[in-house]
Amino acid sequence: MVRNCLGTLAAGTALSLVFAAAAGAQSADLPPAQGSAELRAGFADDPHSIGVRAGGPFDAQALAGSCYGYINEAPNAVLQYQAGDYDLLLSAASDEDTMLAVSAPDGSVICDDDGAGEGFNPGIHIEDPQSGRYAIWVGTYGAGVGLPPAMLHISETGFHSSNPYSRTIEPDMAPAERDRLRAGFRNDPRRYEVSAGGNQSLASGGTGCYGQDTQAPDVWIDYSAGDLPLFITGEGDFDGVLAVHTPSGGYLCDDDSAGDLNPGIAIGEPESGRYAIWYGTLGQGPAQPGTVLVSEIGFSGVDSSLDLSLPARHGDVALTGGFPEDPHTVAIQAGGASAANLATAGQLVAGGYCTGYVTREPAVELDFTSGDLPLYISAAGEQDLTLMVNTPDGAWFCDDDGSEGVNPGLVFENARPGIYDIYVGTYSQADTLVPAELFISELGFGATGDYTPETHDTYDEFDWQEEEGEPLDISLDAVFATIELAEGFTPSPYVIDLQAGGEEPVSSGIETDQYCAGYATQAPSVELAYSGSGPLAIYTEGDGDTTLAVNLPDGSWACDDDGGRSLNAGLSIPGDAQGTYDIYVGSFGGDTVPTSLVISEGGLPAGAY
Repeated sequence: MVRNCLGTLAAGTALSLVFAAAAGAQSADLPPAQGSAELRAGFADDPHSIGVRAGGPFDAQALAGSCYGYINEAPNAVLQYQAGDYDLLLSAASDEDTMLAVSAPDGSVICDDDGAGEGFNPGIHIEDPQSGRYAIWVGTYGAGVGLPPAMLHISETGFHSSNPYSRTIEPDMAPAERDRLRAGFRNDPRRYEVSAGGNQSLASGGTGCYGQDTQAPDVWIDYSAGDLPLFITGEGDFDGVLAVHTPSGGYLCDDDSAGDLNPGIAIGEPESGRYAIWYGTLGQGPAQPGTVLVSEIGFSGVDSSLDLSLPARHGDVALTGGFPEDPHTVAIQAGGASAANLATAGQLVAGGYCTGYVTREPAVELDFTSGDLPLYISAAGEQDLTLMVNTPDGAWFCDDDGSEGVNPGLVFENARPGIYDIYVGTYSQADTLVPAELFISELGFGATGDYTPETHDTYDEFDWQEEEGEPLDISLDAVFATIELAEGFTPSPYVIDLQAGGEEPVSSGIETDQYCAGYATQAPSVELAYSGSGPLAIYTEGDGDTTLAVNLPDGSWACDDDGGRSLNAGLSIPGDAQGTYDIYVGSFGGDTVPTSLVISEGGLPAGAY
């Protein structure tokens, strides 16, 4: 379903978004709980603002089926309005995720969640408004968050986001736990038992963080830095988040970097001074018992680091461009005890998402003298493998399934000469190493290479083997939504809740030199008609391993597996982006999984790869 569905309403014409009020506990005829206003078109004090208490115990769907959220019995405010030649715009601002429900003079009900375009603030734009009585509820999108203060704005010029009731997290407020540590401290990791979560948004004040906690930090650490890194981890039986205020005044944020929904922040060169730490919950809800761990070894005090200086487990290889036995094959043992995502935390990951489990030492060290051809590194085995390569400039490149099936593969189009430290991992942690083969080639991935000079004119035209299935058909009607968005659209980001996955291999019938992973429906999940200059970001947000395949306005395809946060997919579309986008949201394993498709103008969200 489309979560944010309200743009601009023409009274009496947008019948799909204006509903008759349903019978229920709420009544538009009740006196307002917080305030009222009598305004005539062209009123001077624009916006006219009323302070309210948002939320309540009643499901807003009792008013209309289009309403999502929780409201009180009586409206928060009542507007007696004398209409004229102006539109009427209603919006609300709060630190919580709020919604609006409005009963118009003719008894119809209009609802919105995030239409004001400022974070989670709702906004309703009514063209050609009627004269009469407007009963206005300001609700909360989630249940059980109390009655947060909010500011209701009534305007004829636009949506407004001012909120004098806004609170920000305060790093100088006294925390529940405090400690003083010096580099090289004993009893590593230090553990601090806290109550995670609260009614304060960690995003308030422009921190860039997500989640909920208390206004005061949970822990203060007064730290004397040395030559060691600093690792801060949150552990609990919930989806936690971290926000850390550093001595220099910035904020560091994280959601799941420590694995198992636990957040972790790695600081390679920590400053001396005070670190204020909030360990919160990703969503709203009651506080949860949790633990903050501070270490100089690794997340949770576990050393997941890799050592490039150790001898390669399966030896060194020296190759020069144009080497005759192509591919060069090495029998290896894949897997290990070090988690790839933790091992690369705080380091430069220039390509891909690092996942799986590897040994502390490289599997193979390649000394490569490059030529005119690209360098292909891939692996294959009976297990689901992953690949990590540390390149001559020190950057990491990682892959899960870039070769055939669930086999990993990386290609370096302009390979630099020097040392490539190659790690081959298993996607799931195993008790023992598993047999596999590593392939180094200038012709393609795999044992034989899928490129042959006889059938291709350039090395960029890589012949990906397709799985059998019905080809994707962009001429079919979209399964979940067909939408039109103009430049500067609101709400932004635009969110569509849907089911990812299907029966067709996404690679079926797609002519592209990219590898398009996962399974989707034959028809597009969503069709987007965009009239703007871009850039656009299209990505998924959910707990499943999702993929994206997008047919662009010029007819070409763009695909991604893990370019969003965690196992979510994400694509950045550059400027001059107007036209029709047929968007397929797949699941990597084929199972149907709930997810959200997010479309925004700008870049991918923080934490995306």
